[in-house]
Amino acid sequence: MHIGVSIERMLHHHYVKLENEPTDLIDSLEFRIAQEFYQESAKIIRIEPQIYETQLLALLLMGKKSNEYTTEQLVINGKTFQISDITKSFLEDIYSTYDVDLRKDVELIHGLGLHMRSLILRMQSGTSMENLYLEEIKRNYPLDFEMSIHACRALSNQIGLQIDENEIGFITLHLGSSYEKIFFSNKYRILLVLPRDLPFSNLCVQKIESRFSERMIVEDQVNIFIEKDVLEMHPDLILTCSPLKHSLSIPTVQISFFIDPEDESKIFQALNQLDKKKNKKQFEMRIKDMIQPDLFFLDLEEDNPETLIRMICSKLEEKDYVDSGYVESVLKREKISSTSFYNGFALPHALNYSAKKSCVSISILKEAMQWNDYSVRLVLLLAINDTDLDLLRIFFDWLSSIVSDSQKLRDLLSVKSYAEFMERIMKG
Repeated sequence: MHIGVSIERMLHHHYVKLENEPTDLIDSLEFRIAQEFYQESAKIIRIEPQIYETQLLALLLMGKKSNEYTTEQLVINGKTFQISDITKSFLEDIYSTYDVDLRKDVELIHGLGLHMRSLILRMQSGTSMENLYLEEIKRNYPLDFEMSIHACRALSNQIGLQIDENEIGFITLHLGSSYEKIFFSNKYRILLVLPRDLPFSNLCVQKIESRFSERMIVEDQVNIFIEKDVLEMHPDLILTCSPLKHSLSIPTVQISFFIDPEDESKIFQALNQLDKKKNKKQFEMRIKDMIQPDLFFLDLEEDNPETLIRMICSKLEEKDYVDSGYVESVLKREKISSTSFYNGFALPHALNYSAKKSCVSISILKEAMQWNDYSVRLVLLLAINDTDLDLLRIFFDWLSSIVSDSQKLRDLLSVKSYAEFMERIMKG
């Protein structure tokens, strides 16, 4: 991730020049590795490797040893801050607000600390950094982006420097990487159907376990498939190295002994399907109560986002879902980073989770309105009570699956009633 962002910066000549560079770093093995990597990359990609980018990569490769080459203290607006304290406070804010505990992820703490240091130095020197993937990050990792916005707002108040949405997007990638590990902590149970006496059997098992250990665990391995025995094992997925037919409702994927890229792709797709099935079940159980007929507005004639937000929040206040200050929180969140997306929808919501009752208001406009950079017809205003924060992941996962499929989105826009809308979303 870091290398990809670094190369994008160099491709677009967004070079970063900072003071107090760790000059003694050039004698380290990690610096030589980073330098050689960028030099070899430059032969393939049109980039001009920069010393600071090389130093940053070297520090990342060093892990904890990088503390010997960087200053822990930074002076910001006359006040002295410790990078470790800033990072700790940042992750504490996410934990206290979202009940997502990233505080023990050593890789995250190290990577985020290095990023925070360079971020603060960039802001102090007035160097901005464009995030070419901002819209993609917002669309594909909406919850991670929201956590970043909330924590960056608290950090800005703490250090007195304003963090823009480009930087928030970069931080989202750090958080998203760590959060995925938590999200996949409940691993799927796998049954492997594989002859034990073949010379490649052990290698096959080892490759599967090393490649997919974060998402699944090989619960058992059998060389003879007996349906009755398999039912007692209750596996989530069956992987088989030979053709297999059975009457069980357990997803089954045939792979080769060598686990080539095509096999990996098959396994990834199967795991993603299991995720979707699990998320759909959770979504159906929880979301029905959140989208009520009195919060569904069809064929609205409106051409101003703020006016629409105020109208919807007024309805929510009327029906006692939120209090009178909720609308201002929604408008403040909109100013930090627009909630409209290129495929025709917007997701306005508040900075905090202070709704009296959790709900989603649905508005389908008669004609598309201009909402920041995008033309929007579908508006989903989300109001969440702090006791329902687990709904955020469920809701955003559902939303990602809808907006990534243009046909599903068109189907939602064509509905003629609340009942038809609910029927469409329950189909997934």
